[in-house]
Amino acid sequence: MKKTILTLLIMLCPVFTFAGDYILVKSTNSINAYANNDITKDYGIYRVWVKYTYKNTKEGIAEKDKAIKQSKRYGLSYFLYLREYNLKEKQCRDIATYIYSKDEDLIHSETNVFHEFEYIVPNSVDEAVLDFIKGQLNEKESSQQSNDSDNHVFDAIDQMPSFPGGNAALMDYISKNIQYPTECNDAQGRVIVTFIVEKDGSITNAKVTRSVDPILDKEALRVINSMPKWIPGKQNGQNVRVRYTVPVTFRLQ
Repeated sequence: MKKTILTLLIMLCPVFTFAGDYILVKSTNSINAYANNDITKDYGIYRVWVKYTYKNTKEGIAEKDKAIKQSKRYGLSYFLYLREYNLKEKQCRDIATYIYSKDEDLIHSETNVFHEFEYIVPNSVDEAVLDFIKGQLNEKESSQQSNDSDNHVFDAIDQMPSFPGGNAALMDYISKNIQYPTECNDAQGRVIVTFIVEKDGSITNAKVTRSVDPILDKEALRVINSMPKWIPGKQNGQNVRVRYTVPVTFRLQ
């Protein structure tokens, strides 16, 4: 089953690959080499589509004539390979080859032809593709780390968030807005609520970390969630997400 799926994937890839972006990764006197930025991973081996086009130069024409003699395809325009790269061992091999004519017609193809891995020659086209893959992976990892950093919730920072007017105003807001539930059976005490002050000062993820009574807990959460926006916390001059804890006291008169 796995082999069937792999075969189907490889057969469809030449169609899909044109929808992706090709980036120039190496230029020589005779060819331009491009790589598709849609890199896939399979058990530590990276696959990428590589496209070779011949330059209209003396070296390029000679290289193209040589390829025509080898492939016996006189209308040859460019090669498209699905190539596997082993980043750790610096090896590569072709698992699919497509030859296109000057009219963009497919004139020859080989799929599921797994050649032996070959060591990558320094300063070669394959080394350029290898560097391109590493760069794309590093960029993706850096972007992920940036996203993780953006979503990180701090517990203690340089400038903690604050309720407009300070702690006194916060306590005053809670006392004026709290309503002792009539259905509660004389329960009283202090409900501890933890929440996140977002970068824009809004309150999210409020939860009770110390309960007194389910009915009182619900009222405490209502009041906390009804608070106006806070002044956001700052770390290194930037607004960040901060976890904050507030006690809500219920006391019978």
